[in-house]
Amino acid sequence: MESELNMNSSTALPTQSEGLAHIDYRFMEITIIINHTISGVISFFGIVGNVINIIIFYRQGFKDTVNISLLGLAVSDLLSLITSLWVAICWNPLMYYADLPFVQEDVEYMTGSLPHLLCTRITAWITAFVALERCLCIVIPLHVRTIITQFRTAVYIVSTFIIVAVAQAGSFYSSSLQWVFNSARNRTVMSRVVREGSQEIESITYSLNLVSPFGSFVIVVLCTAITAIQLRRKSEWRMKTTMAKSKRNENEADVMAKEKKVIKLVVMISVIFIVSFLPANVIHIIYCSISSQLQLVLLYIPYLSISFSFIKVLEAFNASISIVLYYVMSSKFRNNFHEMLGIKSTSINGK
Repeated sequence: MESELNMNSSTALPTQSEGLAHIDYRFMEITIIINHTISGVISFFGIVGNVINIIIFYRQGFKDTVNISLLGLAVSDLLSLITSLWVAICWNPLMYYADLPFVQEDVEYMTGSLPHLLCTRITAWITAFVALERCLCIVIPLHVRTIITQFRTAVYIVSTFIIVAVAQAGSFYSSSLQWVFNSARNRTVMSRVVREGSQEIESITYSLNLVSPFGSFVIVVLCTAITAIQLRRKSEWRMKTTMAKSKRNENEADVMAKEKKVIKLVVMISVIFIVSFLPANVIHIIYCSISSQLQLVLLYIPYLSISFSFIKVLEAFNASISIVLYYVMSSKFRNNFHEMLGIKSTSINGK
């Protein structure tokens, strides 16, 4: 929940458990409901959906570069939802209010929120690549297959996982879980402890966390806008061409129709990504503008807490809705889904 509060600043901000002490009971109850109930339910069904996505894309093979990209996206979404579900479990009231031998907020932050943020960064950059690929397909269709090959796509997907993990490594290094005496509980509990001398690493991580989400977000927005505009223009041009020519190669028409469906699918994925991640970027800007002022941070912690909780719900929704889009917009995916469940499909040619 408070991962952004601790992770995105190299200044001496309150730790997560200290920050939560400034949230009154009503705000805490709202936060628990959002983090545990809403996010937990969405994450559970999203995990099931992405497991199905991975199986189907693997069975379809990797002749088409978009299948490789969507498989990578499904893997990152799955990991994101697993961490989101763990965060929801940590915010279970029975666990939160229990007298456990660890600080719940600190354990949730280190084992749930940080890995979740890492996975959402990977999802963002893979989505940016998918949006760019489809944009090139419609802007320079004759050259895109030589620019984006199966091998290059696979290298990009694997590299994204590695590079983003390395970029976020500073967040994991700067603090750790250790056994510390807690005077309030009068016992030794597992708590998050900031490592000495990690300020420089935190400042680098802080800069990366500023650039990374905005970079991928801008790419998705620009590529989606260009793709949507070009798709509309080419659709109008093809309609005029079809009216002018009475005869048309059916195979060519089928290929165009299939390509158009894929582009529309990617546009929908991108639009949902934009809607889901826009609030996160706005809140991120607001937080960065006040992060150096401790009193303001403490004043707005209740509102930031609830805001970040809603952001996690949106991120879980973005990672979970993909199977619905694939099923509705891709008859090939729908046929494979029916085959996997043993349902007889009525679609023709699996287009």
